[in-house]
Amino acid sequence: MEMRYGDSRWVNLYGTMRIDLIQVFLILWRKALLITTVSFLFAVVTFIISALYITPIYTASATLYINNAPQGYARRVNQSDILTSRSLIDTYGTLIRSRRVLDLVRTKLELDLSNIELLSMLNTGAVNNTEIFRLSISHEDPVTAAMIANAFADVAIYELTTIVYGTQLVLIDNAVVPAVPYSTNRFLVAVAGGICGFILISIAVLFFGFMNHLAKIRKESEVVRY
Repeated sequence: MEMRYGDSRWVNLYGTMRIDLIQVFLILWRKALLITTVSFLFAVVTFIISALYITPIYTASATLYINNAPQGYARRVNQSDILTSRSLIDTYGTLIRSRRVLDLVRTKLELDLSNIELLSMLNTGAVNNTEIFRLSISHEDPVTAAMIANAFADVAIYELTTIVYGTQLVLIDNAVVPAVPYSTNRFLVAVAGGICGFILISIAVLFFGFMNHLAKIRKESEVVRY
């Protein structure tokens, strides 16, 4: 039978739920020191593990300007030119991942890497939705990351413009050796570890708290409630 608002059974159910939530809070509050300590320990342990065992990754980026005007042809840039250049971002992002470009990069640097490994390091895209093309390389060694990024930029300038005829790629900034790692933010890792510790210890505290109440049940109403 459906329970409607105002039904005494609905009121009893709501009252029971409200009491249970208060009881949950009280159980957690009584063990606040334990929960805080365990959460902190999880955060510290996670931070230490990330510092010792997670290899930092460095990212080096080169930026290039896409100009769809033919080489040697000087004219005033209009809105149509800008929109066309922006539309070429995805085209260049696909072409730079071609086997032709990857082979040239590997040959240029004499890398002992496969094309698949190179692709896993590469990331491309527009800078702030403009016609500026950014290519980034992520690697464990910051010097290697910058070297590969610059090799991709050099190959892109001289090869991709021969494929997309009538366009130019102009180097804006070459890749420099990054000083700090891009990934493995140890503070965020520690925060995540602390949150996981908080959730786990809270579940354990509630479980043993309710088990303790169950062991003390003496009335039929308490059996139904718990």
